[in-house]
Amino acid sequence: KKKIFNINSRNIHRIPESSKVLDVGTKINNLLILKDILDNSASIQKVFDSKAKSSQEFLKKFRTNQQSDKNTQLSRLIEERLVYIREVSKHKPGFHYFDCRLDECMEMKNLHDYFKNFNGMKGKIAEANKNWELHCEHVDYIYSLYEMYIEGCCTCYFASDKCGENRSHYFKCEEKYDQYNFCSALKCNEILPGKKNHKKSR
Repeated sequence: KKKIFNINSRNIHRIPESSKVLDVGTKINNLLILKDILDNSASIQKVFDSKAKSSQEFLKKFRTNQQSDKNTQLSRLIEERLVYIREVSKHKPGFHYFDCRLDECMEMKNLHDYFKNFNGMKGKIAEANKNWELHCEHVDYIYSLYEMYIEGCCTCYFASDKCGENRSHYFKCEEKYDQYNFCSALKCNEILPGKKNHKKSR
């Protein structure tokens, strides 16, 4: 780890060690997809068996009595898929972004995790009463990243409440995600008086 982190200024795809990390990420994704398939296999098998049984029963009746309305039903049956690919696995693989320096990639990862865990974090504010300073230090760090990236990641329009997202894979532009809301709820301006006062980003 130390060897990798000492070369923050280099582009990540030019760091030989980074390929090992990406390989591990790919293997983890593959294992998660396989686990999801195995977890879903029982319910998928039931649906498959039910559809297969219906198909067999219909074909038996169709052979003995070929009527026009049944021709239509047969066409629909042929078009119907027994199992849709989206039923096999709903796991969404991790996204690898190469065009950044290692320190930039770490910042993007931290922002990505902030937006991903946003709803869960909101619910835990009330439980933070014993670790205010620790939480505020983390919020202060994310706040600095938020301010640094918002201009390049969001295109906001005059007289509109919505902004276009230019980097949606790691940055969300809705106003509800503004770090100021967390800072206010945790009273970080009072707890970390030496830090820059937090204000709404827009």
